[in-house]
Amino acid sequence: MLDILYQSDLLGMMIEDAMIKESSYRRELTDDYVKKLLLGISKNRKYIDGEIEKYSKNWALERMSMIDRNILRIAIFEIKFLDDIPYRVSIDEAVELAKSFSSEDAGRFVNGIIANYVESQHKGDIEPTE
Repeated sequence: MLDILYQSDLLGMMIEDAMIKESSYRRELTDDYVKKLLLGISKNRKYIDGEIEKYSKNWALERMSMIDRNILRIAIFEIKFLDDIPYRVSIDEAVELAKSFSSEDAGRFVNGIIANYVESQHKGDIEPTE
């Protein structure tokens, strides 16, 4: 899923087009949750990107690494639009993805932005992970 978002970002293509391209040889796209997530991010990308920029404090979206940017898109979408996933789970997963697939400091960077976002949504009901 992260790789499809990355491909879409890298090639400047719609997420749906990246999904079609990938679906010919990937079973992952038969998973309803993955489809729901990718299509939801696509539909709400303007909102999601606006929230990332709003809570990133002096980091323009285009200055962020594509991996970090897309990890943040996944987490913000889950937190805002999927009630069945506790926001702490979304935060933990995002931080772990950043640690695994991005730079040394990416876990803290991603955690800080998501923590700022969640705090604004949940009025201080959050403790940063990591």
